[in-house]
Amino acid sequence: DHFRHRARTTGIAILKITLCIVNHDGAVHLRDSLPCVIALGSAVDEVLLLDNASADGGQEVFLKSVPYGRVIQLTENRSPGAARSAGFKAARNDYIMFADNDIRLSAAAVQTLASALERRSNAAIAMPRVVLTERPDRIQYEGAYCHWLGHMILRNEDSPLQPPESAPVLVDSMVSACFMVVRSRWPDAVFFDPGYRFYYEDHDVGVRARLAGREILAVSDAVVMHGAGTPNLSLRPGGSYAPRRVLTLIEGRWRHLIKNVSTRSLVVLGPGLLAYELAQLAGAAAKGWVPHWWRALCNTTQGFKEIRAARSVIQGTRRITDRELLRGGPVPFRPELAGGRSAKLALAMLNAFCSAYWKIAQRLL
Repeated sequence: DHFRHRARTTGIAILKITLCIVNHDGAVHLRDSLPCVIALGSAVDEVLLLDNASADGGQEVFLKSVPYGRVIQLTENRSPGAARSAGFKAARNDYIMFADNDIRLSAAAVQTLASALERRSNAAIAMPRVVLTERPDRIQYEGAYCHWLGHMILRNEDSPLQPPESAPVLVDSMVSACFMVVRSRWPDAVFFDPGYRFYYEDHDVGVRARLAGREILAVSDAVVMHGAGTPNLSLRPGGSYAPRRVLTLIEGRWRHLIKNVSTRSLVVLGPGLLAYELAQLAGAAAKGWVPHWWRALCNTTQGFKEIRAARSVIQGTRRITDRELLRGGPVPFRPELAGGRSAKLALAMLNAFCSAYWKIAQRLL
């Protein structure tokens, strides 16, 4: 135990950590994950359930299993980000571990993340290696990077399980299923932007931390298990894109680009972004998603004044350039979307175009 050994040998107090569990109608997940929370013992100093207006009795399941825990009750289910922001404010400790209700933690993973953050004074966020409980021989992801199209590139996505790296790896974005943050190192007045509904709210947090000059760590020797996910949002329960997922993916990506990408980069990347939008609209039409695309456009237009105000703050305080942050490579794309031969051909053509465009554009950023 790193912290207890350090306390015994140096006299320094054991680091205190708050665990925040994000929950909405997740009683079935909590019954599986809470035994792992109990097993953490003194690895965490405080346990909070951040409940997004659940109606399935998950709060009672939590308090029965973790009587020393505390429920932060939100009166409406605005978004997982809103719950995390509430936990960020309510936690009594500086080191805060966030986990979705279907994440199975271990004391070793919690302490390894905290130790990695403690050793790097400029690091604000650390993420573990995430492995699916239904596929324990493969890595779901471990950290993320930033694609120039506005997408998140999951690091080591769906890779065979392999030995961990010898040290934490610096990455440029964050996946919110499980992560640890040091509150005193967070550079912004806003934690999770309430304007995001579901997807890309974590990408926004990670990118804002990097733009402010903070480090984000992927710690592969901290391993957590990830369960089935949220029906009507995650792919895993149903294996297909639900309407709400389509809407929040499109809307979230647009919000991220408008807020976080510099004016120069938007000009340089503009033709490539426009070509991608046309391809996205064509794909939406082929799958009957145009109403969701249109609603995303309306929502973005209605909120543009607020997004522009947030952009002004971010661009006025940024410490790194987009050239340092953005990457090329294949379009981050779920294989579930390209089932037929024509769709796969279209994706190959889109990848070829985007790769060629990036080779030219990156020199101008």
